[in-house]
Amino acid sequence: FIPVYTQACRGASPTHSGVLLLPCATLMMPSGIVASIVIAKTGKYRPQLWLAWVLMMAGSGLLATLTADMNNSRVAGLQLIASIGMGIILVCAVFPVLAPITVDLNPQALSFFMFIRFFAQV
Repeated sequence: FIPVYTQACRGASPTHSGVLLLPCATLMMPSGIVASIVIAKTGKYRPQLWLAWVLMMAGSGLLATLTADMNNSRVAGLQLIASIGMGIILVCAVFPVLAPITVDLNPQALSFFMFIRFFAQV
């Protein structure tokens, strides 16, 4: 909703709206990579998922405080917490899907998981 917010409430151009979304986009994948490395080292995925949901809730609460007259640095800074949580969830949500099933069911499980993820985004 950040592009909609910046264009509708702040009157930003589509290009400037994309620039204001960069902090969110640049932190998602590095946080997912770090979480994946931690999962590979520890063999546990639940602590990362709990942390991700806490960060997502806190970040969403902070994003709810956005107003039309905030400066750009604050808009960019408020995205950071939620984007770290989103990056962790994006990568780590695959492990609970694969953990309880046998290896021969992995392709079907991942296909269904990705279908549900993309369908929910629509």
